[in-house]
This record gives sequence, structure tokens and C-alpha cells, in this order.
Amino acid sequence: MANTQDTKALIKAGLRSVAASFPIASSIAQAWNEYEAHAQSKRIEEFFEKFRSELEKVEERIRDVSDYIRNSEETASLIEQTIEKIRRESSESKRLSFANLLANVLASGPAIHFDDKLTFIETLDTLREPDVCILSTFRLGKTPEVRELENSTVLSSLPASKRLGKLVASLAKLHSRGLISETITDPEHKAWLSGATGWQEVWREKRFELLPYGSLFLRHVHTERI
Repeated sequence: MANTQDTKALIKAGLRSVAASFPIASSIAQAWNEYEAHAQSKRIEEFFEKFRSELEKVEERIRDVSDYIRNSEETASLIEQTIEKIRRESSESKRLSFANLLANVLASGPAIHFDDKLTFIETLDTLREPDVCILSTFRLGKTPEVRELENSTVLSSLPASKRLGKLVASLAKLHSRGLISETITDPEHKAWLSGATGWQEVWREKRFELLPYGSLFLRHVHTERI
């Protein structure tokens, strides 16, 4: 927490310096003060309201591991790490996902290693809301084409011309986090792809599958999937 306080002090000092040199920029410093004073505390308050609601959904599981939760040093650390993430998370939907995740990792007790629980929190922090939505369309054992994902309801709010680009960026991120993997089982199809022209054509024919880690992550981010 000391590092966070040091960073905030540096931000304040830096903004004061900017405002002193360029009075017109004083509104920027004021915006930060308002953000620090209200936005972050409000997010934390709202988070605990959501967290309480999510705990009700896993109440029985929490009861089964209550001794572990009470006596384990990991509990306080998981709460602290989660709060650090939601303090600066502007997406309300993602803050709800953090509430789901924290409730579920606590309810898992010793069944999941502490390092894995921390990795779940870090993974969620690196994903944008659309990334999580795209990941949620995957199911174990299914290998949808990118073409299918492009036409799914997840991206329906975007203009058709922008969907593929957004999807490629999300799939690359999900792949880098070990949540999904590209899969091509037909050698002839792979040979055809190697001769394809244009990145759009190549990507639309690719297939991806949900990895076991991705499935486990999803089950803890979304209560309804437990």
C-alpha cells in the first residue's frame, strides 16, 4: 500500500507543478482531486454492495470452508489485491466480475491454490469488458470459427466493418493469457490457409478452443456458470 500512497503523492505534486506553470491546466489538477476524493471511494462502496450479493449466491459453499477462510492468511491478501484493481476500474460490469471472482475464489477454499487465485485476479485485470464477453461465448470441446464469433451477438453493437479487427485483438489477448488456443485439425485446411490472401480471409477461417484454465477462470468470474 505504501507504493500506492507514494504514487498518489507524486501525481499530486506533478499536477500542482503543471498547474503552477500553466494556470489553464488547473482544471486537470481539480479533476484528479475530484476523482481521488469521490470516484475511488464510491467504487469501493459499490463493490462491497455487489460482493455481499455475490456471497449470498455461494453461501452454502462459503459455509463449508468457513474455517479455512477464517484461518488462512490468503483471505486478506485476496481482498486487498481485488480492491487495488477495482479502485481504478472504470467499467461497472468488470467491477461486478471482480465481485463474482472474489466470492468464488473464497468459496473454493483449499481446492484451488492461492497462486492460481491471484492469477485469476491479475488475468481479469488485464482483460477489457469485451474480452470477457467474447471468452464467455466459448465452451469446452467446441472449436468455433472466427467467422462465427464475428457474427455473434457479442459484437452486434459494433459496425460490421469494425468487428473483425476488434475480435482479432481480443482473441490474441485471450490466447496470450493461456485462456484459449488456436486449433487446426485438418491438414488440407491448414494448407489452404497458408495460400490465402488477405489477413481477413485467413483469420475468418481460423478456429479457437477454450483451454481448461480458461474454463476454470470463467467458472469463477461468472457465478451462473458454477
